[in-house]
Amino acid sequence: MAADQNKKSKNSRFFKMNRELFVFLVFLLFSIAFWLIQTFKDTTSVSVDYQLKINGIPNSVIVTSKIPSDVKVRLHGKGFELLRLMLSSKEKVVEIDYASLKNSSKALVVDGEVWKRAFDKVLPAGISINERSLQTIEIFYSNGDHKNVPVAFKGKVTTEKDYMVGDIIIQPEFVDVYAPKESFDTITVINTSKPQLQNLKDTTTITLDLEPPVGVKCVPDQVKAVVCVDLQTTKRITVPIYTINSPQNIVLKPFPMTATVSYQVNASKYNEIHDEEFNAVIDYASIKENDSRCKVNLTAVPEGVTNVKFSPQYVEYVIEQSNDNGE
Repeated sequence: MAADQNKKSKNSRFFKMNRELFVFLVFLLFSIAFWLIQTFKDTTSVSVDYQLKINGIPNSVIVTSKIPSDVKVRLHGKGFELLRLMLSSKEKVVEIDYASLKNSSKALVVDGEVWKRAFDKVLPAGISINERSLQTIEIFYSNGDHKNVPVAFKGKVTTEKDYMVGDIIIQPEFVDVYAPKESFDTITVINTSKPQLQNLKDTTTITLDLEPPVGVKCVPDQVKAVVCVDLQTTKRITVPIYTINSPQNIVLKPFPMTATVSYQVNASKYNEIHDEEFNAVIDYASIKENDSRCKVNLTAVPEGVTNVKFSPQYVEYVIEQSNDNGE
């Protein structure tokens, strides 16, 4: 009997708690609904992304700059209207007609007036724009004028010890550049992106984007760079020291009369480098009175060699008078 009374007491408390919770939830829902109604009746602002499309560009017009794919706008209006817009399944697109763009000599311009006309077509009545992520867009273009321009590699390459970069081959070496005609005089080279290639020991091929100036389009817009890596070797040679700028009746004789030159070269080009391509000289005009030694200058070094060193860098000398017969 006592157990039945305890059970009834617990059930009574449970139903009482549930009834209180139910009442609380009902009032909470009513409060939220009232707050939402009041909120959506008031004006507010939300941010919305619109896809941007430029329609009707003639085939004769080649766009040479990147057109933004979307624009973010801050919309202002009644909460219910904004909510309806946000929940709409209709794609959010703002379309601009080519004919409505303002045309300068080198660019099509999307300004505030063009934006207003475009958004007036897609925004419901009562909703306005407070701000845009894009204020003015310049769309650079060419009427087909183009120029063939060389490509320059702008990356940084390092190799492992005992290796060196022999050559960097760009494929293709030239690209067609489309731009406003008046820009061609300033476009002499197109740079690649700047890769960082480290510790190479094998020939490496990579694909690189081009980085043209603003308003310039390249065809193609990518190139391949072949970084040729080879073993390097050290070579040591002996070359004669020549004299320059001596008066006609003066003979300047250096001691010693030869210089030792050491350099590094790719193993594949070892036999292509010839001793006579190096030129060591002393300059008579640079000698001052009472100088006992004169400086040796290496005035000619062939392409493809690195870490060039030579000795001696100073030599002693004697000056002799020659007769009119050159004896």
